[in-house]
Amino acid sequence: MSSNSIIGAGATISFSAHSANTFQPFAQIQTFTITPPTVSSDEITNLSSPLVGTAVVVERRPTKIDPGKFSATVVYDPSDTSLANVRTFFNAQTIADFKVQLPKGASQSSTGDLYQFTGFFETYPMPSGLTVDKHVEATVGVQLTSTWSFTAGS
Repeated sequence: MSSNSIIGAGATISFSAHSANTFQPFAQIQTFTITPPTVSSDEITNLSSPLVGTAVVVERRPTKIDPGKFSATVVYDPSDTSLANVRTFFNAQTIADFKVQLPKGASQSSTGDLYQFTGFFETYPMPSGLTVDKHVEATVGVQLTSTWSFTAGS
């Protein structure tokens, strides 16, 4: 049996002011990274907790979900309107909706998987990586304020 996969080329990441539904794609994304959600817990071990032999089993319950972070490295272009809008959103501390549309997989004929979340820009897209022989990059960082929603491609 052969393996199937998708490549990142063709993926789009777009953002809009929260609930405005006017999504604009990021231009020239090279890479993006997602820090997955994590759950914190509170220990609730007590006198009635179960035993394994003579050892008390530590009991925990979930307490909070940290939705994670998203960051992207983009080719820095001073005329790029998406970077200008990121700066505007950052300065105004605007909550934004985000969409990550993946390319179609082998079993998908119409669309690839879609991930959506809400968050705010926590880093300002400053030019970095200045060398004499390479393009200039900028990094955009987003703190998520919601959990991810997932829509399977078709």
